[in-house]
Order: sequence, then structure tokens, then C-alpha cells
Amino acid sequence: MNVLKLVPNLELAQQAEQVGLNEFILRPLTRSDIADVISLEPQIFPRGWSRALVESEFENPCSVRLGIFLGLELAGYSFSRIVEDEFNLLNIGVKLPHRGIGLGQVLLQAVLKEAQNRGSTVIFLEVRESNKLAQKIYQKAGFRITGKRPSYYSDNSETALIMELPFL
Repeated sequence: MNVLKLVPNLELAQQAEQVGLNEFILRPLTRSDIADVISLEPQIFPRGWSRALVESEFENPCSVRLGIFLGLELAGYSFSRIVEDEFNLLNIGVKLPHRGIGLGQVLLQAVLKEAQNRGSTVIFLEVRESNKLAQKIYQKAGFRITGKRPSYYSDNSETALIMELPFL
């Protein structure tokens, strides 16, 4: 039997085991993870967040930060915010060598569970119009496209699709 450490939820651990993940740990990001997040940002996103922006998320009381680790290595992470009963997924990504094994889905499910645990009635996100793979993952999780933000991304003025998942 594979050893799987996925904190804090047994249900998420079982999901991870189903896609063959071994010894991954899911936990809240702390200030000690900032350097790792900064180093991964440009590897994961066309234009990664700045150090100042990442650091500001650790100061924001509305910020929810999750990391998924292989041993001590940060393999993926998410940044979200909760305001009142709305949860906004700002950033989610997995390091290239760890893509395609279900890590992103496990991380997304952890974000959704966290949103529900905090009493959210809906979760929103923006995704690049060209990022069909991410859209497919979000749609599989139950999100639907509810609008567009023209010229949303500053690196290339690409349109963002607004996606929403209401919780019943």
C-alpha cells in the first residue's frame, strides 16, 4: 500500500490515491514558502506574480493559500480570497514535471472543499480564453462560464473568461 500524506482531509487523500499520487502533502502555505512560490511563478505562468504581490497575499487576512508538496519540494499551489460568502480562486498551478498526474485536480478539489468549509456560496475564477485545458478541468469540476473580461491579462491583452461554481 502506498503511503499518502494529504492533509487535512481523508476524502482528498483517497482522491489522490485513486490517481496514483504517492507521498504528497497538502498544507497551507506559510511565509517560509515564499521563495519557492516566487521561483515557480515564471515556470508555471506566462507572467508570474511579483515578489511584492506574493508577499502581500501573506499579509491579507482574506487570503487562503494552499501548497502541495513532494517531500520538501513545492510541486503546486493556489492562492484564493474569501470575502463574505464569495470565494475567488486567484492563482492555481503545478510545476511542469508534476503535471498530468492529477495533482492539479487534487489541489482544485482542496480549494473547493476549503471554500465550502468557510461557508462560501459561490467560487469564481478568471482563466485565459486560450487556456482550453484549464477550462476543461474547471468545467469537469462543475464550473460554468458566466462572462468575459476583455484585455484582462496585461502581458498580451488576452480576454479572461469568468467561471463560477455555486455551492448548494
